[in-house]
Amino acid sequence: MRRLDGIWTRPTWISLLVALVYCLIVLVAAATLPVYGWSSQSSSAADGAAVESTSGTATLLEVNGPWALVVVSVPLLVTLVVGALLTRRTGWVGVAVACILTVLYVGLCILALLSIGIFLAPIALVLVVACASARIPTVPSVLPDPA
Repeated sequence: MRRLDGIWTRPTWISLLVALVYCLIVLVAAATLPVYGWSSQSSSAADGAAVESTSGTATLLEVNGPWALVVVSVPLLVTLVVGALLTRRTGWVGVAVACILTVLYVGLCILALLSIGIFLAPIALVLVVACASARIPTVPSVLPDPA
């Protein structure tokens, strides 16, 4: 059985684990926690004193439909891909692609900061830590002769 320390450095796999758990929490929260609230009041024209008031809450899934789960699952997909790219087998190209993907995800969080991006920003921060603490394989200084 392979240990995680052999694939990633300790800060990298802890960061990836935190990102994965947070992604799952965001997915569950999008489906269960109410983030929208509404209220309405109506009064009868005949009797101005009778005011009927109703209020309620709704989840992200109830308001935006199933596409909301697609949007909220993007961080999970990015976390899984970055984790796969940071393994030793992918070499320095995998680390570079993981860093580029993380920078693109940070940009997505900045663009969506006033809506859902504020909830997804901690994942971006943890992925930056994972990429920064990844074991970067050595690049050969002299390429082999293709003869």
